Amino acid sequence: MSESLIFTSPSPFPSCDYSEWSPTWVLIPIVYILVFVVGSLGNGLVLWVYLDRRARGRGRIGNGSKSSQTTDSPPCPTPKTCRTVTESLIISLALADLAFVMTLPLWAAYTALGYHWPFGQVLCQVSSYVVALNMYASVFSLTGLSVERYCVISRQHGNSSNRRPSSTRAIWIVGIVWLAAGILALPALLLRKVRELDLESGEDGDWHPSCLCDMDYSSLISSELDPAAAEQAELRWSAALGLKSTILGFLVPLVVLLLCYGWLAQLLSRHFSLGLRPDQKRQRRLLRIIITLVLAFFLCWLPFHTNKTLSAMVELGILPFSCGFDQWLVLAHPYAICLGYVNSCLNPLLYACCDPAFRNRCSGLLICIWVKCKGQRGGEEKQPAKSSPMPSGTHEVTGLRLLNPGAQMVLGQAQLLVEEQLLHQGLRLLNPGAQMVLGQAQLLVEGQLLHQGLRLLNPGAQMVLGQAQLLVEEQEQAFLIS
Repeated sequence: MSESLIFTSPSPFPSCDYSEWSPTWVLIPIVYILVFVVGSLGNGLVLWVYLDRRARGRGRIGNGSKSSQTTDSPPCPTPKTCRTVTESLIISLALADLAFVMTLPLWAAYTALGYHWPFGQVLCQVSSYVVALNMYASVFSLTGLSVERYCVISRQHGNSSNRRPSSTRAIWIVGIVWLAAGILALPALLLRKVRELDLESGEDGDWHPSCLCDMDYSSLISSELDPAAAEQAELRWSAALGLKSTILGFLVPLVVLLLCYGWLAQLLSRHFSLGLRPDQKRQRRLLRIIITLVLAFFLCWLPFHTNKTLSAMVELGILPFSCGFDQWLVLAHPYAICLGYVNSCLNPLLYACCDPAFRNRCSGLLICIWVKCKGQRGGEEKQPAKSSPMPSGTHEVTGLRLLNPGAQMVLGQAQLLVEEQLLHQGLRLLNPGAQMVLGQAQLLVEGQLLHQGLRLLNPGAQMVLGQAQLLVEEQEQAFLIS
């Protein structure tokens, strides 16, 4: 139900008394601001982690080696551009949520001012468009994630070749998602208008002007219609566009997801019934994360679409109009919208709760920043000036002078071994040789520190060792989610 129906009952229906109704002009704005803060930080961190993940490999050894490429997969021009479909859709989802939460301060002020829009026509249209764009882009990205999981798992257990999807395919899929979302969200951009109304104040009984950012269907209605017919036509347009967003942005994706997960359940129960290997456990863990994201989206948006569908059915005459039922719809409408908006800050929290690899990457990036800032503040005076057993020819690793060339070489050998095992032989687990090389890298770093009489690793060395461990997880997950 649109904001225009908050203050007046829909003509030509019987007049209803809404004088006792008032939205929560304090609670909802506070929730919007909290969603803005958490969503901005969380989705920004998700984008940073997933966009920086390949960039961290720009200095790694063997990028140009033939041994690091598969014959089935086209070579990536650069590590930054070679992204899997799953990674690209996660980035798409975070980008949609981040763009939306940037508009929440405007909607918080709009609600706190008693549904008065002081920001002008352009921001009304753009903000409304971003809200609709977020809803469609999010649900289409989640649908794409689920379908991609089904395709990957079915390929692994079928007769088709287990080929890594190219970055071009990922770009096409994400492009289609955003193109479809942008087209379906256009009514919010084209039909939103700022309308000025005179509303009665409950305190002094005076009438005060108020500007509503609301849908205006007058451009879709013939000017030759009489006022009663024009109002009926506006109600029909409102109901039609409301049902369109519910069907295409909620019900159709829900049906696709139910079919997809039904087939996945049969496939997993058939192939994994005899016990799970470690790689299959990781597949199921990734699948659980995606299912959790899907459930969070549909549970958050279900009240809004239910409210909108019931309102549309009343406007179309499918359900009989009654003041009590309409008052209930009007009362529930702001809270249903608020719950839908909360979904935009939940995904990063779900990643942090359900995905250990995401937590490790976040901690690695934060440690890297902390150590780099500490090193810049400390300067060269913290470096011992005399009798250091560390070789003078150390190189920078992620901006830190920690590893000598020998340690860099061992880490490079470990990475090549991991890539060969995962990409060429299709193995999900590291063989003992790769584990041994990683152990040598760790011993080499510890040895350099123990020679200086240190008993504990400093933060810089901890970060390097953490990167060596993350290397294994990233190579495995890059293979599993491709």
